[in-house]
Amino acid sequence: MQRLFIAEKPSVAKELAELLGVTRRGQGYFECGNDVVSSCFGHLFEMPKPEFYSSAYKQWDFGNMPIVPPQFVVLPKDDAKDRIKLLTQLMRDAQVVVNAGDPDNEGQLLVDEVIEHAKFRGQVLRFWSNAQDPASLHAAMANLRDNRDFAGMRDAARGRSRADWLIGMNGSRAFTLRAQALGNRGVVPVGRVMTPTLAMVAKRDAEVANFRPVPYHFVTVQVRHAAAEFRMRWQPREDQVGLDPDGRLVDTAVADDIVQRLEGAVGVISEYNTVPKAEHQPKGLSLAGIGLLASEMFGYTAAETLQICQALYETHKLTSYPRTDCEYLPENQHAAAPAIFDALRENLPAIGGWIDGTDTSIKSKTWNDANVTAHHGIIPTTMRADLTRLAEYELNLYQLIVRAYIAQFYPVHRYDEITVHATTLGEDFAARGKVVTEPGWKQLYQAPVEEDDDSQDLPIMELQDPVEFHSARRHDKRTSAPKRFTEGTLPPAMENIYRYMDDPVDRKALQDGDGIGTPATRGAIIEELKRRGFLTNSGKYLVSTEAGRAVLDMLPPTVKSPSLTAHFQRQLREIEQGARSVDQFVSDQVAFVSDLIGQAKLDLPVIERIDCPACGALFRRVARKDGSGHFWSCSAWRDGCKFTANDVEGSPDLERRKAAASTSN
Repeated sequence: MQRLFIAEKPSVAKELAELLGVTRRGQGYFECGNDVVSSCFGHLFEMPKPEFYSSAYKQWDFGNMPIVPPQFVVLPKDDAKDRIKLLTQLMRDAQVVVNAGDPDNEGQLLVDEVIEHAKFRGQVLRFWSNAQDPASLHAAMANLRDNRDFAGMRDAARGRSRADWLIGMNGSRAFTLRAQALGNRGVVPVGRVMTPTLAMVAKRDAEVANFRPVPYHFVTVQVRHAAAEFRMRWQPREDQVGLDPDGRLVDTAVADDIVQRLEGAVGVISEYNTVPKAEHQPKGLSLAGIGLLASEMFGYTAAETLQICQALYETHKLTSYPRTDCEYLPENQHAAAPAIFDALRENLPAIGGWIDGTDTSIKSKTWNDANVTAHHGIIPTTMRADLTRLAEYELNLYQLIVRAYIAQFYPVHRYDEITVHATTLGEDFAARGKVVTEPGWKQLYQAPVEEDDDSQDLPIMELQDPVEFHSARRHDKRTSAPKRFTEGTLPPAMENIYRYMDDPVDRKALQDGDGIGTPATRGAIIEELKRRGFLTNSGKYLVSTEAGRAVLDMLPPTVKSPSLTAHFQRQLREIEQGARSVDQFVSDQVAFVSDLIGQAKLDLPVIERIDCPACGALFRRVARKDGSGHFWSCSAWRDGCKFTANDVEGSPDLERRKAAASTSN
C-alpha cells in the first residue's frame, strides 16, 4: 500500500474511492490499486469525565476545584474502538497517510487524533476541498499538501475542546454547588457559548417586556407643482418646540397648528438635487446569511438550514462547503463561471433567461481574496443532477444559492436619488424619490427591495418654482418595541455579536467578525437550549423560559458576557495562525475558571463539612422535590450508599437516625 486516505465520514470515503478507482471492497475500506480509502465517523475520541483523573472528583465539592488534569487525554469512544483498530492496522501498511477530514478545524483534529493514536511515523499529507463535485475533488487530489501546514487548525480545535471542558466541568459544578448551598435544586449548566446566547435572548425579552411605547406625530402635505403633484413631509427646525430628546414631535397642539396653517398656503421650491447612486451586487451567502433567508422565506430553523445545506454539499454535490462565516469568494474561482452556468442550464432550465443576461467579464466586489477566510461563501458547483430527486426544502435553498451566484455577473444597480425641499410660512418640507437608470442585478429578485414610505416618483423642478399646499394631515404613531430573535436572526446576531455590546472598546475590538460559536455549531446550540427548556418557540420567535432566566440569575456577568466568548474565539484564531500556543491558551482558561469558582463561593454561608456516617463521603443538605423542606443525603448515593437523615434547622438529625437504627435492631 502506498497511500491511506482517511476521510471524516463513510460517504466522503466512498466519493474519494470512486475518484481513485475502486479495485476491491474490504470491510470498512476500499482498495484503489495501491491506495486504500477508509474513514472515521465523526470524532472517534472523547475527553473523559473528571473522575477518570481522580476518584475524588466523583464528589462535587469546592475543595476539589479547580479541576485541572495534569495532562489532557482523549479516550476512544465505546462505539469507535473497532474502527480505531482497523485504521491503526491499515496505517501499519501505509507509506503515506492522507488526512481527508472535512475542511475545517474539527475535521483536521479528528483525523489527526487517529494518526497520533496509531503513532504513524511516515509522511502525512492533507486533502482539502471546499466542494464535493468531481471537478473540485480532482483539483484537490492533484494538490495534496503537507499536513503540517494545518497544525494551527488542529491546535485551535484541541484548545477549544480543552477550554470548553475546563469551563463546563468547573463552572457547572461550582454554580450548581452555589445553588444547592442557597437551597435550590437542579444542575446549573455553564457553557462558553450557550450561556451568552441564552443571556442575549433573555436581555432582548426583558427589553420587550419593559418597553413603553412613546406616542409621537409627523405631518404630511400634498404639494401641487406645475409638472405633478406629490407628497412632502414637515421638517422640524433645530429650535423647534414640542420635540422629545430623540427629535420626535410629541406636542399634539404644535402638529395641529401646522396642519391648520398649511391649507391653501403657497410656497417655493428651495432645494432640488439629483445624485447618481449605485448599489453593488449582494455579497455571497454565508451559513448565517442563507439561514436568515431560509427563516424569513420558508420558516426553517437554523439546525434545519444547516442540515439542508450539508445535504446539498455532501449528498448531492450541488453546492460548496456550507459551514462558513465568509461572504466573499476567491478571485481564482471567477473563471469557473462558464462551467457552472453550463451545469445550471441543465439543472434548472427555467432560469436560462437569467443566465443569458450574465456577463462573465463582470467581477463584483464579492470576489476578494483579502476577505476570504478558511472557507469562501456558498456557491453552486459544476455538478449536473436530476433535481426531481431533491426534496422541496433542498430545492428551495439550492435556488437561493444559485440566484445569489448569478447576481455576481449582472451590472451594478444604478439610480438617481432625488431630494427636494419646499418652504412656506417659515416651515420646511422635504420629499425624496428614486429613478432607476440601470436595474442591474436587482432584476433577478421578483420582490422589490423595500423602500421607505417617503420614496416616490418626483417631477423635474427648478429652484423658486411656485407650489401650492393642500390636504395636510397629522399622523399619530407610537414607537415600536425591539424585535425578538427568531431562528433566522439569532445566528447572525451570534456571528455579529459586537452590535449588541454596550462597551465601545469591545465593539471596536470585535468588529472584525469574531462572534460566539461557529457556523457549524450555532444551530446546534440553539437546539440544545431548547432541549434543556431554557429557550422555546413562541410563534416565529425564540424566547427565554422562566427556567432559563433562573439559571442566568445564578451566574455572574463574566460568564454571560458575549465579550468574553468573542475574545475566546479570537484567541483560538491566534492559535490557528501560530501566534499563540495551546498551553498558553489553556493556562489562561485555568486562571479564568479559578476566578469563576471564587465568584461561585462568594458570600455563601460557611458550612462545615459533614462526612457521611456510613461511608465517609460528603454528607449534604438537599431540597425535597415537593418543596416541603430539606433532608440530608450521601453524595456517594450513585455508588450505593443510601444513608439519609432528616433536616433540623440546617443540620442532619443524626441522633434520631441512630436511635431509629437501634430500635429496628
